[in-house]
Amino acid sequence: MKSQRHGLNAPSKQRPPLGPLNALALLTLAACLPTAGAYAQAAPAMAEVVVSGSRSEQLSDELPLSIDVIDARTMSDQQTRDVREALRDLPNTSVKHPLPRTTV
Repeated sequence: MKSQRHGLNAPSKQRPPLGPLNALALLTLAACLPTAGAYAQAAPAMAEVVVSGSRSEQLSDELPLSIDVIDARTMSDQQTRDVREALRDLPNTSVKHPLPRTTV
């Protein structure tokens, strides 16, 4: 019976040479890596948004702001499919590019 050695003293196995497709893939990847940073853009500076709240109950008529409610019945009657359609009739409201997760 032949004994096998494992660990540091184990005989080394030769790796097969890279095929032409593997070599081409590695060269393509290496060529693309330095240019990846060229396409990165700094995020534009955004204005600070302050959100405040309270735990006291207030009627919406007593609040110093406007509140618009779109209920499920209205959305059903209008056959609303996404957030853009739900908000289209509200003043001073726009949704330029709704995300896929904003469906109703």
